[in-house]
Amino acid sequence: CFISIMSLQIPKSVLLARNLPCALCGSEKPRQLSHILPAFVFKHAQIRSPTGYLRTTVAPNKRVQDGPKDYILCRNCEQVFAEWEKPFSNIFKLHNSLRNETITYSRLDALCALSMVWRVLYNARSHPELNHLTFKGDYSRTDPCFSVWSATLLNGGNPGKFPLFWIFFGDIVGGSNLPENINRYIFHASDYDLMANSNESFVYVHIPGIFIVGMCEDYDKREWSGLKVGFNGGRYFQENKTVPGFIGQLIREKAESSLDAQSRISSKQKNRIAEDALRDPSKLINSLIARSLTQDMDLDHD
Repeated sequence: CFISIMSLQIPKSVLLARNLPCALCGSEKPRQLSHILPAFVFKHAQIRSPTGYLRTTVAPNKRVQDGPKDYILCRNCEQVFAEWEKPFSNIFKLHNSLRNETITYSRLDALCALSMVWRVLYNARSHPELNHLTFKGDYSRTDPCFSVWSATLLNGGNPGKFPLFWIFFGDIVGGSNLPENINRYIFHASDYDLMANSNESFVYVHIPGIFIVGMCEDYDKREWSGLKVGFNGGRYFQENKTVPGFIGQLIREKAESSLDAQSRISSKQKNRIAEDALRDPSKLINSLIARSLTQDMDLDHD
């Protein structure tokens, strides 16, 4: 299992200061060391990994056991986010077990999704040393979006012209010219980023089986049929969805990046992976990653 995450490239020495006001409510209480993505994502991946460990595309020869963190929220806001994560974690677990079901979600689930893209956007805006994409350290284009997302998390309502979309993926069983690890990437990797070109930008969060996209600037509504997150709750049906072509290309590139990382694993680490996995062969055989591997092997990659 690989975690492909931008902020793992940020050295711990440049983590944000703990004594800054809370990034969400402005409280002067000390910030907590917050997960960028919810802790349940990494617990799920670790428990279901045949080896019990995770690896990153940044340093694939090093085992990790948790996801990236930074000083972002005060304790009160951290606890509010944690309360939203509880019901969403149930949807997450159910979807990863069944994969093709109809999803019934509540306002709390929508807020949890928003909290994830908000954290990613805040993290990117707070680290101009990344010289990120077309922003080149100037994130002022995302100011209106960040303000609206913050107000929605604090006061309710919905994000208006900066909406969220999500994709609950079913098993990939057909298609042409797909990366050879497409199911393993979608269902067994996590990553996030802030993407931009000269006039559009968006945040994406990928947790196993689910992509969440938050639009930071103008976008073409026709490209997102059936995928908008409703902030009064709703139902997500697997049928009649339109996914923008650039999202498909993004997924392809990230899956190929994961393959490249696998190719950089040393012989020593490959042996460790094999030893860890073979300690409990039944866990490997019955694991969700074995299911995804079988599906990937059945695809036509020509």
